[in-house]
Amino acid sequence: MDLPCDARVVRFTLAFEGICEPPGESKLLLLFDELPYMLQKIAVYGRRETRGENVALEMLDTLRAVRAKHERNLRMIFAGSVELHSMIRHHLTDD
Repeated sequence: MDLPCDARVVRFTLAFEGICEPPGESKLLLLFDELPYMLQKIAVYGRRETRGENVALEMLDTLRAVRAKHERNLRMIFAGSVELHSMIRHHLTDD
């Protein structure tokens, strides 16, 4: 898909919002395995495609906003074998 990065973020957000609204009183559990690795790949790709914008942090902001909006019926579990704080220090900051 050859969309500008901002368009991809909007598309992801809309798709993600759609799955986070289960019918009725259903509960939804999302498990993200290898979150640090996923964020690292998004950060590297995002910097290359957007000339420095931090798409990985935008992704985390989107996940946080969706979780807050659907707190009644949505739970998220984040897992990974790499230390998240190390990955953030190396890939998500401007240092």
